[in-house]
Amino acid sequence: MASQTEIRPPFVAPPQVPADVVFAEQVKVLFVSHPYGAFGAIVVVLFITIALWSKVALLPLLIWAGLVIGIEIFGLYHHYEYNSFRHFRIAAPPEITETKRWSRDYVIAAGIAGFFWGLAAFLLDIPDSPRYQMVVILTLCLCISFCAVALAIHLPALLSFTIGLVVPVIAKLVIVGDRVSYIIAFGILLWTIMSMGVANRLNRVLIRSLRLRLENEALTKQFQQLVDQLTIRTQEAERANQAKTRFLAAASHDLRQPMHAIGLFVGTLRAKIHYPEVRQIVDKIQASVIAMEALFFDLLDISRLDAGTIVANVRSFSIAELLDRIALEFGPQAQDKGILLRVVSSRATVMSDPVLLNRVINNLVSNAIRYTRDGRVLLGCRRTREGLRVEVHDTGIGIAAEHMNDIFQEFFQLQNPERDRSKGLGLGLSIVQRHAVLMGHRIHVKSTPGKGSCFAVSLPFGEGLVDAPSAASASRPPPQELNGAFVVVIDDEADVRAGMESLLREWQCLVITASCGDDAVKQLRRHERTPDLIVSDYQLLNGETGLDAIRLVHQSLQLTIPAVLITGDVRPDRLREANNQGIALLHKPVEPDKLQSAMVEALRQANHLNPSL
Repeated sequence: MASQTEIRPPFVAPPQVPADVVFAEQVKVLFVSHPYGAFGAIVVVLFITIALWSKVALLPLLIWAGLVIGIEIFGLYHHYEYNSFRHFRIAAPPEITETKRWSRDYVIAAGIAGFFWGLAAFLLDIPDSPRYQMVVILTLCLCISFCAVALAIHLPALLSFTIGLVVPVIAKLVIVGDRVSYIIAFGILLWTIMSMGVANRLNRVLIRSLRLRLENEALTKQFQQLVDQLTIRTQEAERANQAKTRFLAAASHDLRQPMHAIGLFVGTLRAKIHYPEVRQIVDKIQASVIAMEALFFDLLDISRLDAGTIVANVRSFSIAELLDRIALEFGPQAQDKGILLRVVSSRATVMSDPVLLNRVINNLVSNAIRYTRDGRVLLGCRRTREGLRVEVHDTGIGIAAEHMNDIFQEFFQLQNPERDRSKGLGLGLSIVQRHAVLMGHRIHVKSTPGKGSCFAVSLPFGEGLVDAPSAASASRPPPQELNGAFVVVIDDEADVRAGMESLLREWQCLVITASCGDDAVKQLRRHERTPDLIVSDYQLLNGETGLDAIRLVHQSLQLTIPAVLITGDVRPDRLREANNQGIALLHKPVEPDKLQSAMVEALRQANHLNPSL
């Protein structure tokens, strides 16, 4: 049994951030965070200067403080100068070269700053006060630890500062040369090594975090590009769908006009012929017209679904009525093909739209017969916990797994590369799916290539029992209420007007025909009787529409006359426009029986005829 395959989107690896970009980001972080360290250093220098003001020679103290504060102020100036260089993250050679220059300048400035701090060992020497001497040494050690954290993002700058600070201090202690000085020098060296180890680990963490942030930014940008592409593709698909609807409307309109006229003439001719041989020929012509009409109505259904004008009228009814009707309709077709069509009826009542459900089951049975070369087609019902499943089984060609998701797409057909019109347009299952969704039903598909398929529709149970119509009512003759009705026909096609006039006179109607709204008004002025009904084509000459012509007649008579609008235009806006006007809408080609039913219904709604028929 074929199964649906799951399609997974291809894995997209995160974009690799170039090393130059990461380096440029390191330099940026270095400069951005520099003011905090500079202001802290200046505060520490001022604190030490105040603490040692009376303990050391004033001139060396002021020289040291001036050097350190001076280099920190220069660093602040360097920071603000760097702020003008904000396009460094673009990985082009000139920008990368500039970034390296800024890095080099910072490393040099950091080495000088460290050396000025280290000069405290010489300029702030207090031999007679070991306590104050230890304050200076501890301050320098804390300075090393602070810079190990502050400059960890850029190890060359950290090493430059640390070497510049430690070398003068160690040199001073070695010059003193006593045992305590050696111990302190060793301790400072060990402290420095430990601080550098911590800084190295912190540097790895910071670089990794920095790289992840840059990759996330690149992914976000990539995602936004994909969203933009998806938006463009969605807009293109919407435009293509609108173009498809316009194409179907334009292509079918010109074809519907002659088909509509042929249907009217065939209906009139069939009523006048009494010779069996000639009637057989006319019946074949009518069968061809009906086949072409079926193709047009498939296109129309798609357009109506796109327009949202189809509304499901869900109610409780007996499923047996629908099954019996399908058995009568498709029995001869299956017999001609040598296929056994078996329909198992059911007494269950279901909640659904009988008209839309009839289209769904019709399409499924029609497809089953079409794709079954020999064997049988079974239509039956199965009770489940959720409700009733109407199932259509066949012993046909089956459906391959790779086509399971495609069969419900518009214009997709299996084994019809030559586009044989006798096999339809490939819209049946698309209409089935969309009608089922509209009614809230689920479609189930099981298929094995070469052995057959099973399509099923899940329906909820209805309430109570609904009696099927009696045979007498089913075989009731067509209504005769149009006898003597005064009908105005408006159409710009002379052939259509002639066909309509001939058909309506056959139904005992009084008819006047007009090519436009003004023509209809002029002719009505010659009659004292008010028309009972207007039958108008939608597309008239000089941009006039049937709705315009109907409104013109209404304004002339100061009276609202029921109307039927006939159109070959399947565009969604046309369907909505007629719906909003409350006017019955038929699509070309129109079968005489459907035209008659629409006219009677329009008259009944307007209370021009007795509704009890």
